[in-house]
Order: sequence, then structure tokens, then C-alpha cells
Amino acid sequence: MLPPGVSVLHSFPDARYPVVVKPAATAGSYCVTCAHNRAQLVEAVNQFRARLPAYLARMGHGAASECSTSGMIVEELLAGSEVDVDCIVQDGQLLFACVSDNHTSGGEAFVKTGGRCPSTRTPPAQELWWACLTAVRIHTILFLLDHTIQNIQLRSTIQRTFSNNAGQRSLSQRDAR
Repeated sequence: MLPPGVSVLHSFPDARYPVVVKPAATAGSYCVTCAHNRAQLVEAVNQFRARLPAYLARMGHGAASECSTSGMIVEELLAGSEVDVDCIVQDGQLLFACVSDNHTSGGEAFVKTGGRCPSTRTPPAQELWWACLTAVRIHTILFLLDHTIQNIQLRSTIQRTFSNNAGQRSLSQRDAR
């Protein structure tokens, strides 16, 4: 993660491009950008910093909120199709899982434009996802608010570390839902 005030130019000299650049504490696809080189990485961070005051005002956050102080995440781009895996796990047992395809606008912004459920992926790919979900071993997650089901997102992250002059910075390599 790139903390506020840290220079993009010096923080990740050995990052492999293309990379995904995104704010650490915003929702959806806000300011998520693909950078193919260092100049585009710097531009993405500068655009986020320029748009931040308007975003904070629109969302009702103050200047000291987590959105303004948590920095940026720089991830290695994993090319391919995007899917959501929604599941219910109780006592370590996978009770239900559904895979849906995500469609994005393409280009550099990663804006979701639609989806398809169930996924069109082949059965072997879906079997692999079920095995991965079972291996994660989330114990129990229960959310019951006013007797309704709530949309809750959990992200597991695989990390890859790049070295830099200031020590080690951990960069997310993949976010999974």
C-alpha cells in the first residue's frame, strides 16, 4: 500500500507493469485505474488526490476520514475475466456458493456494466473454485439485521512483496470476493 505523502516514483522500483491502482478505503470502482508504466501510475495517484475533496464531500466524509488517510493500493494486474463467488459458510462448511460473471466497460477504469448468473465458466473451473472456497476455512459469518439478509463483501488477499529503499511494501496481487 502506498501511504499518503509517499512518492510513487520511489516506492515501487521493481513493480511489474501493468498494475492496478486504487484507493485503499473507497467503495466500488471509484478511481480504480490500470497503469501500463510509471508515468501512468503517477497520473492515476495524482488524479485520485485531485478528486478526493469532491468524493469526501459527496460521501459525507471529513478530511480526517479513512478515505483520505489510508493511501493507495498498487496491485499486479491479473488478466482475464472477472467473476464474483458468493457463498454461505457455517462452522467451516460451505453450504452454498454461486459463481457469476462480471462484465466491465473495458479500458482503464474497470467499471462494472453487468453480469450473468450462473457463470458460463466450464464445470472444471467451477469445481476448482469450490475446492478453493472449502480450503479457505472461514469458520462462521452470520449477519442478521432486522430479520433481513444483508449484502456483505469479504475479500481474501494473496500478497506479493516488492522491496524498496524504505524497507518492504506489501502489494496485493489479487482480491477475491
